[in-house]
Amino acid sequence: MAMSIFGKELLDNLTHTLRTDAVDYNIGLPDAVYLEVSKLITALSMNETTADEVILQIMIISAPLPYGQCRLLRGLANMIQKLPDTPAAKNCIKEMALWSTFYDPMLSCLLADPSRKVHLQWVDTIPAEGGQSRPDAVIVEKQQRLFVRSRGYGEAKAEGRSPHDISVDFIRLAVFSKDTIDVHQLDSAIGFQIHGFIITFYLSQLLPSGVNVMFEIARISFPRSLEGLPAFFNLRNVHLLLAINDVFWRLCVVSSNRAAIANRYRSTPSNWQDFVDNRQDSLRMPSLRIDQ
Repeated sequence: MAMSIFGKELLDNLTHTLRTDAVDYNIGLPDAVYLEVSKLITALSMNETTADEVILQIMIISAPLPYGQCRLLRGLANMIQKLPDTPAAKNCIKEMALWSTFYDPMLSCLLADPSRKVHLQWVDTIPAEGGQSRPDAVIVEKQQRLFVRSRGYGEAKAEGRSPHDISVDFIRLAVFSKDTIDVHQLDSAIGFQIHGFIITFYLSQLLPSGVNVMFEIARISFPRSLEGLPAFFNLRNVHLLLAINDVFWRLCVVSSNRAAIANRYRSTPSNWQDFVDNRQDSLRMPSLRIDQ
């Protein structure tokens, strides 16, 4: 519908402008650090060293680095501790094992930090902003003894789920993100959608025009085992992961001009789910990138 009204060129230009204004993809690791860590995980994948030794070396390397780079390498160390040696059979990994074993080790370092009072929780509860839907994951801020403010959400599906299910999860992420921006007057909210071993990150913002936008900022394939870790730790993924860490801590915060956010507010239809057809049209091509 959007393509037929606005055209592909205009939508592509809009997305490019939003990404350019919000996300810094130029953050990377020092060449010497990247090379040293790459050698370590390559040696591990070839059984030339032990996981404990590689984890120790990565923690030592990460200690003097800037915050984002340090958190990325510590997430990598967490993955080494959790990933199986070899891939499991396809379609035998359920959703809980998928996010707890393969994604949480890295995401809990990039999008959460208990020392900053921000936690990534994999919970099936109604968010603090209300509503009836339950996200699979929430990035929430803690004050005193209470979790008070959501700054992002996640949805997860195992391999083999239908395009319809993935599309509905995308709509749910958009609604969750809009609601937390409205309620807490955030500059932005981050969302991530997991389908098997592919994760897509989105950034949501409320523009001065009063239009809510949600646009893709990264799409990454995660490894199924330690054997796939060298391919995962490539320059492209390093830049994307560091960009995600940077944009979250920089933009997914309470706005310095909360009144402006409040003035742009448009209510979320309480019956938005009624607009989602439960039937699946096998002839209609999905507009989202949900393939593997």
